Amino acid sequence: MRTLIPFSVAALCAVACTPAGKPEAQEDLAAFAHDRLGDDVKHATLADFGSKIQLVGYDLSPEGSAKPGDQLHLTLYWKRSGELEPGWGLFTHVEDERGRQIANFDREGGFRGAIAGKPEGLARLEPGKIYTDEQTLTVPKADVVSPKITLVVGVWNDSTRLPVVSGISDGHDAAIISHLSTGVPRRALALTDNKK
Repeated sequence: MRTLIPFSVAALCAVACTPAGKPEAQEDLAAFAHDRLGDDVKHATLADFGSKIQLVGYDLSPEGSAKPGDQLHLTLYWKRSGELEPGWGLFTHVEDERGRQIANFDREGGFRGAIAGKPEGLARLEPGKIYTDEQTLTVPKADVVSPKITLVVGVWNDSTRLPVVSGISDGHDAAIISHLSTGVPRRALALTDNKK
């Protein structure tokens, strides 16, 4: 005996589902997408990563200083500007004064959750749209931070990073968002030189 699927159900699946039966890729990103950068964005900027994706603005609170254990509220505004192969993702790191990574917030926030772990990665972004990427970061504890720390962001795939072709770079294919004073006193650093 053959089971018939009502037309309305079949039509709905044809419109709303991909061949694998999953919701269209753009739907879970729609809440983060805007046609233009808002007028209330504090720092309009341009950091271009490989002529493929751009950081066009950011907001950071607090600015200038943050003690160990403090929370930083960071909002990044991304725009896809070129062809992106599947697999690219975003990173947010805190670096010490020597440029060493001391904290990683690559998957922090709703937007990161919507793209992280997906095979398409940033290739799912619609070219020309502005995507809001909100993160809450905790400044690392006093025994690992230096008197000044640097907040950096970038675009990566496995062990490769897109180069910063415009904007202020840390020299390791990451764009510098901000330098922050931590209030931690300078001490004789008996730290090994772990490169990234």
